[in-house]
Amino acid sequence: MQKRLNGKSQLVGLVNIGHATFRIGKEEHQLEDGQVIKFDSNIPHELLPVVSERWSLSFRRIKPQHLRF
Repeated sequence: MQKRLNGKSQLVGLVNIGHATFRIGKEEHQLEDGQVIKFDSNIPHELLPVVSERWSLSFRRIKPQHLRF
């Protein structure tokens, strides 16, 4: 069972190395080394194919008190 945060399932995606394009709903977001994006996982989302030669991505569920975006 998913834990709800303020009525939503909040996740963050972190680009550790390289660059990536996230589509959340109809919006696309370009992220590079060290950038983070917060999103509601109930909204349709996807990671577009990564074309970097070297890359590392992480997805995490973060406690609400640590989300200061």
